[in-house]
Amino acid sequence: MIAERPGIVERSKVNPDDNPFLEQQIKSVKEGKSIVLIMKSGNKVTAKIDIKPLYREVDKHVGEVSFGVLKGFDGKSIDLVREACKKAKTLGIRILVYYILDVNKRFGSVIEKAGFKKAGTVRKFYRINGRYYDRVILERAL
Repeated sequence: MIAERPGIVERSKVNPDDNPFLEQQIKSVKEGKSIVLIMKSGNKVTAKIDIKPLYREVDKHVGEVSFGVLKGFDGKSIDLVREACKKAKTLGIRILVYYILDVNKRFGSVIEKAGFKKAGTVRKFYRINGRYYDRVILERAL
């Protein structure tokens, strides 16, 4: 079943046997433990966001955001992020956090336009091919 609203696809038929990670995500959504929304243009997935609450009792009101968008669809994906934020409340989430490489300005820009603010930076958090990059933390209260 596919349920669509302004370019947002909330459910889609997918064969989980093709991807064990995808199978785990589908199970998590069905059990009400996470939110996964995708945006499509024709048959092509152009953006995806998933939100999962943290697991400890003291921080399960915090949701961690994972987000990706293809070039050329940044502006259209802002509504996807906003919709996911609304749905996150149904999981008891009150604060969202998004972690990003400091050099990935494009994704950060989309997230900020959806209401996230910079909370801080962890210097030299990522090491890729011998080079260090900072981790920027963005947050949004719901």
